[in-house]
Amino acid sequence: MKPFLGVNITEDKKNQFMDGTELMVATVSEVQKNAFDKAGGELLEHAKKAELPLSLRILKYISSLVALVGFVALVRSWSNGTNLVEAYNNAPAILWATGICAVVWGILTFLGWKKKTAVEESDEAICSVNNVEQISKDIEHELGVPADAKTVDILVFFYKIKNGEPVAKETSPLAMSPYTNLEFSLFKDEDNLYLADLESKYAFPLESLKGIRTVKKSIFIPQWNKDTPFDREPYKIYKLAANQFGQIKVKPFHILEAEINGETYGIYFPSYECPTFEAMTGLKAEQA
Repeated sequence: MKPFLGVNITEDKKNQFMDGTELMVATVSEVQKNAFDKAGGELLEHAKKAELPLSLRILKYISSLVALVGFVALVRSWSNGTNLVEAYNNAPAILWATGICAVVWGILTFLGWKKKTAVEESDEAICSVNNVEQISKDIEHELGVPADAKTVDILVFFYKIKNGEPVAKETSPLAMSPYTNLEFSLFKDEDNLYLADLESKYAFPLESLKGIRTVKKSIFIPQWNKDTPFDREPYKIYKLAANQFGQIKVKPFHILEAEINGETYGIYFPSYECPTFEAMTGLKAEQA
């Protein structure tokens, strides 16, 4: 099976070719692509301006770490029956460092929020956001994405074939998960199911769709793309959780399988997208 937009590194670790590009039926024009890249670059510049200087971000991180360690030490002392006066007499430096670092962290947090707010509310930033949104709409119109298309997360990853099955693999020792969740528009017509991003549109003949497989495994995705928080309805029932790095733990995930020209393709998606895929395809996922 070929994972949709997966990259096979079984034989070639440097391979960058994505599976499923042969299913592409439309691409955005160079004019629109260049316009989006330019608008996106301007938006990125505003995002950089909204940040504190690197030196202050480092200071904020160090001060928060020192304050947290000092606070934990104080809590442990209190739990052992040591009051604040005794704790100060035993280790005054720790209390002073904790207090000073907590104040520094608070000030830098406030300044960072104030700067971010000022930049985001500036006329230039608002204009850039509106520009990106308008170009995105123009691209969707060019690709034939209907207004009622659903927005879904698709899982993409590098993989190796093991015992005939694709197995997701990290390509960097710093990577904490091999999976990335990318946003696509999902829609259909009388003949095909479509997935489209802001560059291309892919078609899966409805007659090729064979079933939705359920993989009872926990994975982590790097970001949350929805406007509604993951711990609110309608996502609360999926028991999603964030780790200390902000990654979202998902269990299970699903694979919509399609047989096209003698090849089986798999569209991988997280559990919280299952109702959308079931409604769009008329297929039911295997029970988790």
